[in-house]
Amino acid sequence: MAREHVDAVLAGEEIAVQLERAVRLISGRGMSCASERERERALGFLVRRGYSLELAYEAVREAERLSEAA
Repeated sequence: MAREHVDAVLAGEEIAVQLERAVRLISGRGMSCASERERERALGFLVRRGYSLELAYEAVREAERLSEAA
C-alpha cells in the first residue's frame, strides 16, 4: 500500500482509535515491551506500518504499562 494511502486512512481516524489499534497490533505480535529491545522492535514495527513516530511511541508506552500490570 502506498504511503499516501496509509496517511489518508490514518488521518480519518481519531487518535484514540489509532492508539488502540496500534497497541492491539503490538500485543498481537507478542511484543510485551518489557525490555528495551522489545520496545525498540515494537516502535519500528509500528512506524513501518505507517503510524507516526509520536503515536507509535505512545502505543509502546501503553503496551509497556499493560505488561507491567499483568
